[in-house]
Formats: sequence, C-alpha cells, structure tokens
Amino acid sequence: DHTRRLRVHRNATCHFQNAIFVEKWNRFEKEPGAAEWIRSLDEEFGRYFLQQTKEFLTETLTSDLSPDLREIMEQVLEVLKQQKA
Repeated sequence: DHTRRLRVHRNATCHFQNAIFVEKWNRFEKEPGAAEWIRSLDEEFGRYFLQQTKEFLTETLTSDLSPDLREIMEQVLEVLKQQKA
C-alpha cells in the first residue's frame, strides 16, 4: 500500500534517526508503481491548490480592498486562470 509506505518514508525523513542512512528511505521508491503514484498525487495536489487559490482570489476581490492590492490580486488571478486546472 503506497500510502502506508509513504508515511514510513516521511517518518524516516522527518524524525531524528541515529543512523546516517536509513533503509526505510528506499522502501517506498523500490515499490512497483510508486513513482507513477507519487506523480499523480503531486498533480492532484497541484490541481486542488490551484483551484482553491483561484476561488479564494475571486471571493476576496469582491471585498473592500485598497486599489493597489486589488490590482495585484487581479494580476495574479489572470496568471492563475491561464494555468491548467
């Protein structure tokens, strides 16, 4: 299960280890299909956060903003709209 192995990999990376090299780091990468799974997971996170950012900016632009901030947010939103969702 990729999710379980990714958790073990994260724990081995983010928590102190006495050993310089920890075998747990390689277990995930050696799993068949792990690279494809992590790539699709990354793409989905990217899609999700891009959509959330677009929605946040769109909603925020309806509030009372200073002209300078409104202009910046409108420019950022235009750039984001050109990105694939």
